[in-house]
Amino acid sequence: MKPARGNAQDLIARFETAAVRHGVQKIKTVGDAFMAVAGLSEADSNPALSLVKCGLDLIAAAAEHPAGWQVRVGVHVGPVVTGVLGQTQFSFDVWGHTVNAAARMESNGVPGRVT
Repeated sequence: MKPARGNAQDLIARFETAAVRHGVQKIKTVGDAFMAVAGLSEADSNPALSLVKCGLDLIAAAAEHPAGWQVRVGVHVGPVVTGVLGQTQFSFDVWGHTVNAAARMESNGVPGRVT
């Protein structure tokens, strides 16, 4: 079933399409955050460039979307810790300084820009 144009599901589907196009792996969406990584499950010769290109596509997808949302993108490259978390409700996640730095860059960034 194709999501209705103009809703959040449609925008997330566009984000996922952009991620696949750039070889970026979506980790999760939480609220209005879309967390993704490059070079985690498949080697990437330039993960920063892949993430920046994907981020620019996310910004463009949001700008074209009828909801009129603006997107800020934070990119940081470095080591992460990965794993499955939880005992009753499992979730694959990444964490560490690299993740925290990217989140802070995004939250302090300018809408419509990659930081």
